[in-house]
Amino acid sequence: MNSTNQAEKRLKLLQIHSAVDIAFSVLSIRGLLADERDKIRHHHPKFAC
Repeated sequence: MNSTNQAEKRLKLLQIHSAVDIAFSVLSIRGLLADERDKIRHHHPKFAC
């Protein structure tokens, strides 16, 4: 395997890892926002939907 193929494989792997990191970050942020929304709804019933 030549160095170009190795570099392309490393780049692809890095892209996949980055995409996974971003996905987990988005899910974590969504979870935190949902928790805050639930706290607001619990403490302020007029905002309950």
